[in-house]
Amino acid sequence: MPRHRKPVDPHKTIAQVIALEQTEKILWKRQRLQAVKLAAEGHENLARVAAIVGITAARLYKWLAWYRKGGIEMLLDHKNGAKGGKAARFSEAQWEKFRQAVAEKLWRTARQAQKWLKDDLGLTIALKEVYRHMGKLGARLKVARRSHVKKDHVAAQAFKEGGLERQVEELNLPKGKALRFWICDEARFGLHTEHRRVWSLRGLRPVMPHQQRYEWDYVYGAVGIGHAGSVFHYQPTVSLDNYSHFLNDIGKQNPGVIHIVIQDGAGFHHRDGDHRVPANVRLITLPAYSPELNPVEKLWDQIKDTTCNEVFASVEDLRSIITKWLQGFWNDPARALSLVGSGWLRDQANAAAKN
Repeated sequence: MPRHRKPVDPHKTIAQVIALEQTEKILWKRQRLQAVKLAAEGHENLARVAAIVGITAARLYKWLAWYRKGGIEMLLDHKNGAKGGKAARFSEAQWEKFRQAVAEKLWRTARQAQKWLKDDLGLTIALKEVYRHMGKLGARLKVARRSHVKKDHVAAQAFKEGGLERQVEELNLPKGKALRFWICDEARFGLHTEHRRVWSLRGLRPVMPHQQRYEWDYVYGAVGIGHAGSVFHYQPTVSLDNYSHFLNDIGKQNPGVIHIVIQDGAGFHHRDGDHRVPANVRLITLPAYSPELNPVEKLWDQIKDTTCNEVFASVEDLRSIITKWLQGFWNDPARALSLVGSGWLRDQANAAAKN
């Protein structure tokens, strides 16, 4: 004798189920409502209803049990995987600590993260699962920017938050005088081949020429902040005298204004007030070991994308390639402006000029 089936709709709310099923936009909720509706209508057996909805019979029985016990509210209260599934591996506090650790610990391997989870959070997690959790956080292997151990992070942050404006005030510049801001740097380029990654096809090992020749050239560069301008100098070496020539060129760009040049603290850079600095040029020095504050650093990296993986017969040949690239840079004012961008450096320069 067949077993008597329990009534599907003891609460007499099937009309509400049908109405909700027609308007519900969340897929898993609509799927449950559809299953209850079909089971209540009784045109198909439960195995057939489960097949129509696309679930197992066991899951259908569970949904019907929730509906019989607590109606529509209990049926839709059980979120997918939230009840009856695996217990959460992390508490909310542990998950947040893991997120911070991924951002700050600079792990090279997932095994290091696995060890930290065990030592600091007391969680023993398989390596495959560690990879999965790091993927959920959006973690990726990245090349880290190097930071000198002597860097003063507080000083660097303070400079970004008003340090430039304060140093301009300390220069005691004459009132009503027009100001023009520059940021400068220099880079060494040589005949010793510098290799960078290249595109190639799967299964092929790219081969590129290489030479070891220790002959160098230096490029001094300054880019305008808030105005489209750039100045570049070739020099065989770095020295105080060569830097004086470079500053003279900046001062000649517009003799009637005061040029404020932001520089790093290299030993071959003059300090403000030095008698070898042009009268219409004033100098501001960045905090030590803070190359990320200088956008001209990005310019040298762009040039090396052009000169890398190439063999040059002479420094003159290398200069011709760099010059060709720089011509496109200084002939297009938008490129000079985009290098500095519209962030903190430009904002502070504008504020200092107005004050």
